[in-house]
Amino acid sequence: MVLFLGRNEKQREAFVISLRRTVSESVALRRAKVQRGTYAGDLVSRFYDSLFRRSLELKSDYVKYFAGEYSTFDTYLRRQFLWAPEVTNQVTAVFDRSQAIFYFEPTYSFIDEEYGQSFIERVLGRNVTE
Repeated sequence: MVLFLGRNEKQREAFVISLRRTVSESVALRRAKVQRGTYAGDLVSRFYDSLFRRSLELKSDYVKYFAGEYSTFDTYLRRQFLWAPEVTNQVTAVFDRSQAIFYFEPTYSFIDEEYGQSFIERVLGRNVTE
């Protein structure tokens, strides 16, 4: 699942990305059809880094730190992020089928609602939870 949330309080685009399995950087580069060390390769590597190393992984955050405070993942999402029930329902629905669920704020302007979602889905491939 790649769910576009709109702009957050920092005026940045925001997504929730749910994955059955994480993807290696080399696979992400191959799926983006770019080579490491090129300008495009560096962009995809930075995208990969910001998603997998710098984004908040919601599932592990809940399990490690908030499961004692919030009885359900849905409650955690609603209270920590103040997301609407329709958003929390969508994210909660993929909880059991996902290895990881990321809250992702891209730093590149090309990763927006229109192009960003298709780019993310192409780079992550079949690992995106449906």
